Amino acid sequence: MTVTPLLSKHSVLRAIVYVENALAYKSLFHRSDFVCLKMYRFMQSLLYRILYGTTVAILMLLAFVEHPSSLSKSSDFTLNANDTRSIDLPFGVTHSIEFFCILLLIADFSCRWYLSELSIKRNKWLLAYAAVNTIHFLLFWMFIGTRWYSLRVYRVCRPFYMIQNSSIMKKMLKSIQHA
Repeated sequence: MTVTPLLSKHSVLRAIVYVENALAYKSLFHRSDFVCLKMYRFMQSLLYRILYGTTVAILMLLAFVEHPSSLSKSSDFTLNANDTRSIDLPFGVTHSIEFFCILLLIADFSCRWYLSELSIKRNKWLLAYAAVNTIHFLLFWMFIGTRWYSLRVYRVCRPFYMIQNSSIMKKMLKSIQHA
């Protein structure tokens, strides 16, 4: 005689995800097949949030070490000019780090888009995330191709990643828009 389980792994996983979403006041508008639920669970995990937060933090901190940088070895201007030179990293170092971060953010967007049950046209933040990722990626490659230091417009895209992942920031922007 075989014993069949009362609940399948899929139903248990779906119940876990729905309860976690309810406790965190999150939307239930996402796909609910087994693979998507596993992916959704991973994207809500502490490891994933730390990885995303670290990626955004690195992008924000790059502004302090990119050329032209005001970061110097000493804040004392009375010292010799050679000692107070700003720290300049080689051309490819900061750009390699930024490229890796952009790839992680594009992977994050791809996962969010795949998991979204709503149309991308109806989810304004996901649509904006796609636009900013595309603009950031294209402007980054245009800058790499020309090595034109004076105009780095893609830096403007960086704060969006911090706003995009915070529901409090989204609510604040919405209230500012309505005020």
